Amino acid sequence: MDSGVEFLELIFSESPRGFRNAYESLAARPYEIFDLLLREERFKNFFSRIEIYGNNLASLLGQFSSFDKYDYNDSSLREIIRVFTLSLLTERFDDTRSRSAIAGIVLSVVKLSDPKTLGVFGVRLGALPEILRILIAEGHIKRLASGHGQCFEGLISEPRAREKWAQFIMDLCRGCEVHRSGPRGTSISELERFIRAIPCGSCTGTSSVPLDYGLNRDSGGEPARSRDHYFGSNLQSNVFKSLLGEALGPWKIILSQQAMENLAAVNAQGNLETVRRKFSELASGDWAGKKILHRARWDNLLSYRIPLFKAFYKTGHFILWQIDAAFDERFGEDYQVIKVWAIGKPQNLDRIGVQVHRAQQVYTKARVEACNRDDLGRSREISYPERVCLDGEEGGVLVVDDTSNGDFDDSAQLAKFYSLTTTVLDNISSTTGKVAYPVDVSAEEAAVVDHFLTPAFILGRSGTGKTTCLVYKLAGRYINSTENGLPLRQVLLTRSKRLVSKLRDNTDGLIEAKLGERKRATEGNYVNSDDFDDNTRKQFSSLTDADFPLVCTFDYLLRLIENSIREQVNRRRYIRIDNTKCDRVIDFVRFSVEYWEYMSPRLKKGIPADLAFLEIMGVIKGSASPATDFEPLSREEYLGKRWRLAPNFASEWERGAVYDIYEWYERTKKKNGDIDQADRIIRVTKALEEFRSSEIFSILDEIYVDEVQDQRTSDIGILLTLVGSPLGIHFAGDTAQCISKDALFRFANAKSLFYERFRDTVGRASQLKPVLLPLSHNFRSHKEILRVASLVMHLLYRGFPDLVDKLPPEVGDSPGPKPTLYIGDNIIDVLRFEKEVEKPRKSGGQSSRFNEYGEVRVVLVRDEETRDKLEGELGRSSLVLTILESKGMEFEDVFLYNFLSTSPYSHKLDILEELFRWRHGTDLSPKDHLGFGGESKLEQGVGLGSGYNTSAHLGGHAGWAKENIALCSELKHLYVGVTRARNRLWILESDSCILRPVRRLFNQTATLLLPREYPGPILEILTEQDIGVSELHRRLSAGRTISASRWREMGYQRIDDRQYSRALRCFEDAKDPHGIALANAYITEEIGLTKRARGSFEAANRRFMEASDSFLQAGSIAKAVQCRKEGGDPKGAVRILADNGAYEDAAWLAADAGLFSETSEIYTKLNKHERALAGYARGKQFKWMLNYLRRFESEIEPCCWKQYALFGYLTEFGGNDTTPGELEKRALKLIGYPEEQEAVLTKLNLVNKRFEMLSSNRKYMEAYGVGVDSGLLGNSVQLLSDKALWTKLDLKQVAQLDMVFRFLQAELVATNPWPRAKKDGRIHKVLLSAVRRGSQQINSFVKMWEDINRALDNSAWRGDTVQIGRFNDVQTASYVDILVTRSTRPNNELRLPLDNIERALEDLRDISSDGGIPSSAQIYCGVYEMPRQPGEYIVLEWSPLSDNPKPRPPLRPVDIESLRDKILRHILGDIIPPLVSLDEGLREVWKIKAKPQIVPPLRLAEIHSKKVDFLARLCQIFSGSSALVKRNRRPKDSLPRNWDWRFWRGALLEQMEFISPYYQKLEVLFNLKTDLVSREGRYRALCSLLLEDDTTEYRIESAVQMSVGACVSSLLAQYQTSIFLGYKEEWKFVLKAMRARIIERGNPSLRYGSEMVNLVNQFVSETEVGDFPGRFCENIYKVLGALGRGKDSLNFYSASIISLYEELALSLILLIRPYEFLIPESWHRLYLHRWDRKYSSPSALERFRYQQCLAKVCWTFCDMTVNIGRRRIRDISLALRSVTLIVICLINLGTFFPRPREYAIAWRKAQEVFDCEALDAAGIWGLRANELVVCLTDAFKDYGGNDSIRLVRGHEGRVDWFAGSPLGRSGIFVVKGRMVEEKKGHQWATSGSQRGRELSAAHILTAFWKRDARRVVEKIRERKRYLAPRYKYSKNCCLLVDMGVGKNWVY
Repeated sequence: MDSGVEFLELIFSESPRGFRNAYESLAARPYEIFDLLLREERFKNFFSRIEIYGNNLASLLGQFSSFDKYDYNDSSLREIIRVFTLSLLTERFDDTRSRSAIAGIVLSVVKLSDPKTLGVFGVRLGALPEILRILIAEGHIKRLASGHGQCFEGLISEPRAREKWAQFIMDLCRGCEVHRSGPRGTSISELERFIRAIPCGSCTGTSSVPLDYGLNRDSGGEPARSRDHYFGSNLQSNVFKSLLGEALGPWKIILSQQAMENLAAVNAQGNLETVRRKFSELASGDWAGKKILHRARWDNLLSYRIPLFKAFYKTGHFILWQIDAAFDERFGEDYQVIKVWAIGKPQNLDRIGVQVHRAQQVYTKARVEACNRDDLGRSREISYPERVCLDGEEGGVLVVDDTSNGDFDDSAQLAKFYSLTTTVLDNISSTTGKVAYPVDVSAEEAAVVDHFLTPAFILGRSGTGKTTCLVYKLAGRYINSTENGLPLRQVLLTRSKRLVSKLRDNTDGLIEAKLGERKRATEGNYVNSDDFDDNTRKQFSSLTDADFPLVCTFDYLLRLIENSIREQVNRRRYIRIDNTKCDRVIDFVRFSVEYWEYMSPRLKKGIPADLAFLEIMGVIKGSASPATDFEPLSREEYLGKRWRLAPNFASEWERGAVYDIYEWYERTKKKNGDIDQADRIIRVTKALEEFRSSEIFSILDEIYVDEVQDQRTSDIGILLTLVGSPLGIHFAGDTAQCISKDALFRFANAKSLFYERFRDTVGRASQLKPVLLPLSHNFRSHKEILRVASLVMHLLYRGFPDLVDKLPPEVGDSPGPKPTLYIGDNIIDVLRFEKEVEKPRKSGGQSSRFNEYGEVRVVLVRDEETRDKLEGELGRSSLVLTILESKGMEFEDVFLYNFLSTSPYSHKLDILEELFRWRHGTDLSPKDHLGFGGESKLEQGVGLGSGYNTSAHLGGHAGWAKENIALCSELKHLYVGVTRARNRLWILESDSCILRPVRRLFNQTATLLLPREYPGPILEILTEQDIGVSELHRRLSAGRTISASRWREMGYQRIDDRQYSRALRCFEDAKDPHGIALANAYITEEIGLTKRARGSFEAANRRFMEASDSFLQAGSIAKAVQCRKEGGDPKGAVRILADNGAYEDAAWLAADAGLFSETSEIYTKLNKHERALAGYARGKQFKWMLNYLRRFESEIEPCCWKQYALFGYLTEFGGNDTTPGELEKRALKLIGYPEEQEAVLTKLNLVNKRFEMLSSNRKYMEAYGVGVDSGLLGNSVQLLSDKALWTKLDLKQVAQLDMVFRFLQAELVATNPWPRAKKDGRIHKVLLSAVRRGSQQINSFVKMWEDINRALDNSAWRGDTVQIGRFNDVQTASYVDILVTRSTRPNNELRLPLDNIERALEDLRDISSDGGIPSSAQIYCGVYEMPRQPGEYIVLEWSPLSDNPKPRPPLRPVDIESLRDKILRHILGDIIPPLVSLDEGLREVWKIKAKPQIVPPLRLAEIHSKKVDFLARLCQIFSGSSALVKRNRRPKDSLPRNWDWRFWRGALLEQMEFISPYYQKLEVLFNLKTDLVSREGRYRALCSLLLEDDTTEYRIESAVQMSVGACVSSLLAQYQTSIFLGYKEEWKFVLKAMRARIIERGNPSLRYGSEMVNLVNQFVSETEVGDFPGRFCENIYKVLGALGRGKDSLNFYSASIISLYEELALSLILLIRPYEFLIPESWHRLYLHRWDRKYSSPSALERFRYQQCLAKVCWTFCDMTVNIGRRRIRDISLALRSVTLIVICLINLGTFFPRPREYAIAWRKAQEVFDCEALDAAGIWGLRANELVVCLTDAFKDYGGNDSIRLVRGHEGRVDWFAGSPLGRSGIFVVKGRMVEEKKGHQWATSGSQRGRELSAAHILTAFWKRDARRVVEKIRERKRYLAPRYKYSKNCCLLVDMGVGKNWVY
């Protein structure tokens, strides 16, 4: 299920919630509802639990009406749900639960639908009586008629619906006494009345429509049956007999394979009936005079121990037979039988004679005697077979004569015999070659086949007939059960796919030979080769009797179970089905290629890959079981496991390394998303435990497992759960052949699992003990080979008794050559000979059914590395296989290459001899043999024999076995390699030095210790010195060839083993094009997988495509489809499936891949038209849908057809509101009559089409109403104008016209550039065309807009504000504000329509803050309120908010709140770019306007005031605009991301710096401050932006770019402004942060500027009461020193520097003259409030010191001013301000006594300043302090009231004079200062007269002299020397010399 899709999550939920989210999800992607029909995963999940998921859907649909926010009726979702529901009703519902759920869905859809469109549902329900019955019986229809009367009436509005409903109701109530009369009629009212009264109890009880209709079948399509698992007593005990059929007579006849082939040839010649009569004569025993007993004569001079006869059936044609002894199944004992060697006229009769001779040579004496009959030919009586006793016989000794020359090539043709019965003869004569015939079995095998009283474990070595016994047992029991009426459900398993096909054919053939041809169930429509593919989708629980007996691989059975479990899980919860992906199961091949190669060498060091994988799969993960909670072994559990249970790695170090590998493998596997077989087993086992009560459990009667040793323990555990009775378990295997790379097995483990599984299910304990049935007769290899195999098994028994199950020794009847051990260095030369010319064996007719195995010579090697190397040296002359690869195969000749020489034990092969010698003293008798059922003395703990030293092993034999565990694997591989040979075995070894123990063991020790078993040498030993290469070649070359069939068989086995390159070689030698294509396909697929694992995805996909084509060529459809999917071509996979008839699978896959057109095409072929229509709908291919409806109209269910026709028109043309084309007209005709078409247009809101339709029908006023209400304004007004309909409008319509006109004009503005360069085209063309055509209303509107256009032109080009008060229309006025704002541009006069801009921004702020949306914004954005539906809005077609693509869509009313954000952002998008451009353009203009201007002084202040107001409003506009942009910007908007308007903030702050009253009004600055910081201020919102950090950073960054002097001045000005506005601390913090960042760049400006600011801050802000006078004066001197260092810098002289000097002076004046002092008003307002509360009045001495300090402040400023004055001063205002500062200092110092000596310096410096021509202050040169007061007051009169002089007094009372100057009419204002408190120790108050002040000064000087006389005298002398030449009046004392008028004090 797709994540995040709330609709699907709710549908497939156990406890649904979140219905609104589910609705929104479905509304956004409505077509996904069709996935419930089209996608396999959702379809199967939905229908598997439709009672839950269907009800969820019904509940969701039922809640649609509660979602008031969403209008369901106005969307296409309704139509989609309706057509989906009608398609859903075409599916088959066979049970009540599904019908009830579907009824709920239908009911919900009915309630949601428009009652006028429900007729189709009524008709459809009338055709579905089972669903209609549920609706009526459960009262749904009754409640619908009561609560939703219109819906009910809509259901039965169609006459057909009423007719069908009435008929159903009559049938429903037929047996009811109350209602059986039915409704009185079929009218809607009568039906409604009648339905309200039904059903009653009598109605439902007597209905002929059953509620359980269609519930008679299970999921598999056939009745479920209860199986009796204790079936054994019902079957005959002689199973093999029932398998054979009727005998021909008293004598049992057995035929050799040669004879069977001859018999098939006889049938082909037409002589079968003749031969049949002859066989009947033979079987009858009536041989007298029948040409039966003709003695065979031979030319080979060989003697025959038993005579051979010829029974002639035709001249020259005979049956070659003899009497022999064999097991007769009819009697269960050994009897005389007739053995037929050949039939017809064989060409190789002499060769057959030789082979018969050899066969008889091994007969025992007892057997020969049992075969002799003395009465043959002597008596005319019938001869009957006699019972014989062959128990305990021993085979004879083969004597090879010269004539045979050791040639045993054809022995296989005469070694296997078949029982001849009437069934065999009948099938030979009539069959087409499919049947198979059972071979003759021994008593031992018959006992195994017939055993059924207990569970059976069949044990047998290689070639002993285990598989044959399993097949015969299965087939015989199946035949027997079928004849008894209840066929068994049996499964035969094997791990090899190659054997599956053979075993299936053999099994079916045996059954069909007895029961006749059966029809087998096949899966899907794939070809037969894919029926048993491991990726099958068939379910185990759906298997029927026709599927049994099931012969398959374990993987196939596991897949069946997985599919069933998935279905079981599906019934409980949602389950995924992904047909586009294929499972990847990791086997050893993939493990070695994709994991082992990429593993760290350190991790895998010293660990073989095959053993590591075996340990992981067989031990660590293979131990998972319910007892361990299905968890693999932990590290501790694995390390502590007994070595016998995990023998491959015994040491703790090895196990730790293996577990590290396991952990790495699991992590990597999880990352890759892979699984291995153990994972599958664990998952299946867990699921089976969970579904223990389900039908999966115990579904089988019997399980047969071949080669069970290749199964893991967990595999066997699963198999046991599938069988209900222990009697159904039949396992066959051989632990000696357990060399698989992923399984560890012993029958003891299987017994344990068996007990755990069945201990609680059986009543008898005997049934829990499986009987071990041994098979010892070997039919593959002859005696000489078996002796070698027997000796190897002896070694295994003795060395590893716990790892190999003990069996009796193998017995063979066939003679053969002795195995040869060849030792030499020239083995490669020996094997390198030319390949023999191929001579295929006969393959025609029926002979192939007997020739089970062809002939091939192979070389077996130890491992893949040796194999690859040897293949390179030998080329194609030999087939080289590893022993593991050869497992399960058999060959005539086998060459075992260098096995012993390359063994890990090659240096100590004497261990074999020592192991064999062990206990030899007690092991010579048969009863002491390690045979079956006996316990060896080794296990009994008897002491070890000589030569076997165990002193080194403290654990005895267990310790030895643990240390030499690798030897066990070596011996098992040797055993498997030896037993592959049927005729000749060659052991080729190259190292002669190490083989002496082996030669001695096989040819001396074995005979010495066990002479009865090994009477002579076992091996023929040849060395390189004994025989030449040519002679050896002759002996190796037996003249045999490799048959094509054998090569083909080998190729398919290599395919199963995933050795595709080797398979290709086999198919090429077989010249099999099909096999070649298949092998190439697999090779290409492997290349693709490898490339994909390495990340080369494109190359991998190309390989997958090639592989798919090759698989298709080879006929492997499933693999072709899989490769297409792997290669990312699902369309190609769909095509393959469809081309091969798998339409259903192709449809599922196409839908899952999104190929819905292909899905529909496939369903068309299946005649599933509703599914096909759903596919077209899901794929949104509506044109195809409409064509499909026309094409298949007669085949589609009518209701569904009609609804899809409407849906097709809706989806294809319902989104297009333009003039219909030809295709649309044809689609409209499918809907019905013109009235129905108009109704559809109305329902679909296709207003444009409806407007045109009404206009064409001359319904003008109706058309006008539709047009005005739906936004077709131009068309509507044009219609009024063209048809002169103005007078027909009512008052309401007239009132609406103004709004219509406004939107029309707004359309023109929105769709044309504005402002226009030309005069024309400024009024909408529709309005212009209607002017002066009878409507005064439109004439007035056009006149108004002509005036507006002119005003807009003036605003755009001149910057004039458009006076909106002149427009009576408020909506138009606000609309004009937006137009003015978007057309604003900068001009040199700074004339901007700020009023319009501010009003426009105010409206936008209202929109942004969720206030009302002004009508002006609606008009501008084309959001039109529908007149007939107040509160409903539509977005007009021309609207910039319209996101509707062309052509015009249907009318879609919108919620205006949903458009708020769009409206805001659109208007912002139109006005912000002009404002940004305005910002950029005004900057250049401002740089010019900000410079000092030459204007009259009185206008300067006015200009400054306007500048400040302009900047404040501009910043306010930019601030509001920027905030709107920031709040509403989206990532892809065209709005500026970061609008930097800090320039204007900086400009405004610069204007707030006090420069000079010459052109500044201080009141303006303080008013602006109030507007900024006060709560009710005009610019309160602007304050935070001005004071924020980024503004400060901008200004500081700008200052840093200046020169040093300018930077200091700028920073000082910023600091002073921060104090003025109250954000000093914030400003300092930013400066500090930037200083740390910028100073690193070595900028001296910022360093000096920040130093200055710090000094000033210490002086201004950090001065406290305790700092006076010392630190206070020190701070002043520091500031003066810093100022002195920069006085010569460029641009240092500035207003901020002057302000600093002014504040320094004021702070000192306040200390010197606390009672009264004279300062400008600007000082008073700017600085005084910071100082007047800091300290109390100082003492006289402190005042004197402050006087000195003030004097220094004055003269240092004079020095700076003189320095600047030498240059021309551009700004006269600064000059005036400087002179004022100096004068104020002189006045306050000069009028206060005593004067310090420094005053003289200050006065002199001031005169230098006044003398500067640039300052124009010559008029005050040489004036005394009191005289300067008058000059100062005169100078301030020039400021025009911008500044004034104030006398600040600290005492109450009136004052009229200051410094001798009257205050009246002088312009000096007296203001009250802080009341001064007399400081303790203050001796006198200031005198009011000049004389008194002079006396006080003298007293002060005297007191000062007395205290510091000595120090002062020294300073005076020093100063005298310095000042003597410069001062005219210098004296040697500090007394006053000249106090005349106009003179100054000199000390």
